[in-house]
Amino acid sequence: MLSTVNGVLSPKVEAQVSEPTVEIEVNLAAAQGHGLRPGDVRREASTLISGLTVGSLYEEQKVFDVVVWGGPAARHSVSDLESLLIDTPSGGHVRLGKVATVRIAPNPVAVTHHSVSRSIDVTADVHGRSAADVAQEVTSRLRGLSLPYEYRAEVLGAAAEQQANHRTVAAIAAVVALLSLLILQAATGSWRLAAAILVSLVPAVAGGVIVAPLVGGVRSIGVLVALFALMALALRQALVFVRRARELGDDPDLGPEQAVKQALQESAPAVISTALITAAILAAPAVMGTTAGLESLHPFAVSMLAGLLTCVGVVLIAVPAWYLAINRRAEGAPAPIPTSDIQAEVK
Repeated sequence: MLSTVNGVLSPKVEAQVSEPTVEIEVNLAAAQGHGLRPGDVRREASTLISGLTVGSLYEEQKVFDVVVWGGPAARHSVSDLESLLIDTPSGGHVRLGKVATVRIAPNPVAVTHHSVSRSIDVTADVHGRSAADVAQEVTSRLRGLSLPYEYRAEVLGAAAEQQANHRTVAAIAAVVALLSLLILQAATGSWRLAAAILVSLVPAVAGGVIVAPLVGGVRSIGVLVALFALMALALRQALVFVRRARELGDDPDLGPEQAVKQALQESAPAVISTALITAAILAAPAVMGTTAGLESLHPFAVSMLAGLLTCVGVVLIAVPAWYLAINRRAEGAPAPIPTSDIQAEVK
């Protein structure tokens, strides 16, 4: 049914690891003919086959369990198990094979549960449609699906919740971008310069975005954290440069080009050293790959290392160029005519 839903690719059932297990199914009519209840047969058979702890033995401060168990010869094969003698209420014995069916069948090693019910997951990739739309269509089709008694199928809320989480992240990112623009305008005193610095954050994280498909995609937690860290680093270093350039620009002995050049010379060592120290710290997790314990740190490290290259380039090249261009444009604007001159001309 899932394979016919538009947008669903390669649905597959969760693999079950099984092991050979002895199964004993009581024949109710045969057991009743010997005066046995199903529980009596199961208890005696499990005692002889699996063992029953009846006490403990203490020796030299050690505790040993005392277990009643059938001998190895009684558990060697299915025919031996069928020959086990079960006590009857009348004091006699009956072979297990006469009151039950003994067989070896595969049984799962671990049984997964959802809430309190045993469960098996059926997973699939989604392509060409949103996860929420696919989940809604699959849910509607499951309502018309006929299943055996006590079986049911449902779409877990992970797909729809994940889609909602992505929308929440997008809304939060938009709010953060607006607040960042306001903060940058207050710090730089220029809407144009604030917008230029904010736009520069996009190429600053381009390196991390490029390598993201290699480490789980842009939506993985490690990559998202790395991108936000790169944005914060680029924003801070750009503000440090702009503030220093503005301080030097107030000096009448320095022109705009000289102020930008000197500010760049002062901030470049700190920018480069920060990138090198960060790269040295993250080199080991990036090289070691998906080693146990580094599953989340590896995509973060790889995205950070690639993003540091574009981040340094933007801070040391793009931001100074934009600052100088905006500064020149502001200086080239015509000066406002004093109000007194206008009144004199009117007179």
